[in-house]
Amino acid sequence: MAPLNAKRLTHSGARRRVVAPAWSACGALVAGLVPSGCSTGGAGQPPPPSATLSASATPEPAGFQPATPTSRAKNVPMPKKPAGVDDNSEKGRKLFLQYWAATYNYMQQTGDPEPLQKVSTRECYACQQYIDANKWTFKTYNTWRVSRGIALDPVHVAPMGKSHGQWFINASVIDHASRFYTPEGVSEHLTSYDTRLFRMQFTLERHGGHWLLAEASTLHP
Repeated sequence: MAPLNAKRLTHSGARRRVVAPAWSACGALVAGLVPSGCSTGGAGQPPPPSATLSASATPEPAGFQPATPTSRAKNVPMPKKPAGVDDNSEKGRKLFLQYWAATYNYMQQTGDPEPLQKVSTRECYACQQYIDANKWTFKTYNTWRVSRGIALDPVHVAPMGKSHGQWFINASVIDHASRFYTPEGVSEHLTSYDTRLFRMQFTLERHGGHWLLAEASTLHP
């Protein structure tokens, strides 16, 4: 699959080639031009993630049941905004990005894109691709995933040119191993993948005292 787009962006006096993250039809976030792929058969899929990889780093909320090979996730808690997430500061921007990642993971577990839509601009092309791919996973293929989702580590924040209403954040991304299942068993359409690490650049915009995600792109050296 081809990348969503390719463009050059400038920040901190340096120019980088930035390619928006590609999506496979499987709804998997891909850090390059080649997606994890969609198979036409279930053979050859890797085993489910190990217990160590699947374990949550934080205590699970009461009643929450993570997805398993035989069941969708149940009682998934709605992401809560942390204190300071709307602050117009470096800390606030980093908190917002991590909150956005929580809404992304919520969508991946439930199929509900509303929380993510509320913290993304309508013009965010990558965000819409994430939402569309998730619809394919849940509705078209009647599929769910067993995964810890994504985790972001913001490492660099810089204003976007002369506009202080827009900011770039470079982040290290962990896209945890995902396995895809249907009521009949292992998905015949969506290909599982192992944990992958990559770097992305996120563009934030200030709207009415709040941050919104305006774009997300894969960074290439």
